[in-house]
Amino acid sequence: MQRSWVGVVIFGCACGPVVPSIGEDTGGESTASGLADAGAGDGSNDSALDDSSTGVAEVHLCGAPDASVPLAVLGDARGGTVLRADGSTSALELSPSTAPAGADTAPGFAPRGEWIAVVRTWFEHVGSYGTQIDMLTQDGQQRWTVTHDLTSLSSLHVGDDGTIVASRSDATGATTGVLYLEAGEQVLLPGLTPVGRRRSDGWIPGWLPGANGDSTAGWMSSELAVRQLRHPVLWSWVPRDDGAFVYLTADAGTVSLVVDEPDAATIVTIDALAGVDTSTLSVSASPDARWLLVHDDTLGWWRIAVGDGATDALDLTPPQGTTMMECYSPPVAIDDAGRLLVATRDATAAAALRLDPVSDTWEVLGERVTDVDGIATQPFGETLLVQTSGQGTTFCPRQEFDPGSAVLGGATQQLLRPIDGYARVVADDVALLPDRQGRCAALTSAEGLTLVDVVQDLEIDPLPGATALVWWNR
Repeated sequence: MQRSWVGVVIFGCACGPVVPSIGEDTGGESTASGLADAGAGDGSNDSALDDSSTGVAEVHLCGAPDASVPLAVLGDARGGTVLRADGSTSALELSPSTAPAGADTAPGFAPRGEWIAVVRTWFEHVGSYGTQIDMLTQDGQQRWTVTHDLTSLSSLHVGDDGTIVASRSDATGATTGVLYLEAGEQVLLPGLTPVGRRRSDGWIPGWLPGANGDSTAGWMSSELAVRQLRHPVLWSWVPRDDGAFVYLTADAGTVSLVVDEPDAATIVTIDALAGVDTSTLSVSASPDARWLLVHDDTLGWWRIAVGDGATDALDLTPPQGTTMMECYSPPVAIDDAGRLLVATRDATAAAALRLDPVSDTWEVLGERVTDVDGIATQPFGETLLVQTSGQGTTFCPRQEFDPGSAVLGGATQQLLRPIDGYARVVADDVALLPDRQGRCAALTSAEGLTLVDVVQDLEIDPLPGATALVWWNR
């Protein structure tokens, strides 16, 4: 097939209307004044809903369908605040801290669905630490609270029913899984390291102790029954949000796709991989686990649709004049639409390119960058985060470049949404976190925290003093 080259280069920074800062939260409800008037555009975006009774466009941040939808929890040293789609905020009332006076108890948050799990792990000195857990409803009402001395928690997963699954470490250094149902209702999950929330059928995905002292993937039930994955895993498994595991398996020269769940597994033979040396294969996945990207060490590439096993052989040879920018392994990712994100370079600069296998066309993503040793592209829906590493700052071999026309160099960050023509260069000392759908991004620096709606090109300073943001998981 003749490959076509689409020279789509996105330059500069999209600078749209800036929404006034949200006022200081006093414990009640506050609103970002001016948000509803801040340039709702031409009305074509489904995030800007027109209130026909007033003629004023009501702007909902991050593509939310309703003004009251919670977007994120903002955290600081004191507690947390819920940010909603209309820019309003409301403070969370946590239970009184049980930590010793002066101990650091900055909270961590895990908001999902109708619930907000809050964990405060405190440390005073060696042998003096503990953990406090609050479970709140979406509107901030206290559901229950639990305190543990000489205990720390990690890997919190909140279920649809308000349960929490976590890894719990005690004073002896032993770690085990634990399921919190309500205050005082805890189920220890021996040897389990959870990788997801409890499913509606009671099974919890995670790492299980193996027969030879190693670990294997599978599920443990609320009643402590155990089920392991049904087939040997080729390269690695991918945990899906619904608690299933997606992986490839091989048997007698046949490679198959497996979607494994506690009660059943779907298996599809991948004929396109028949006869391939399976010892050379590596596997990665799109963020939503809808696609698998398979590679072997002879430069063979395939993408597999997890839904039906449909497989495409890919030609990832970059356009003429460019080469793949390798660092021990090929820097290629796959997005939720099945497009390939490839790090490339020419004589003067590096660039992230995107290949659409359906149209067989490439496009350049953002600015070209010179004097770098590495470049990585992360997809968040239709939004992309492109980051480069300066020379001598990685374990990659040093890359040399000729003088050229690239306007960026060294360590850089670019926030891009090509479908809407949005492009922004962000300072490399700013922590940049898009939401899962890629409609918004949080920018955190020494100056504070800013939220950017990249679809509507809006900005707000969520809350004075906020130092962290956790996006809502739905």
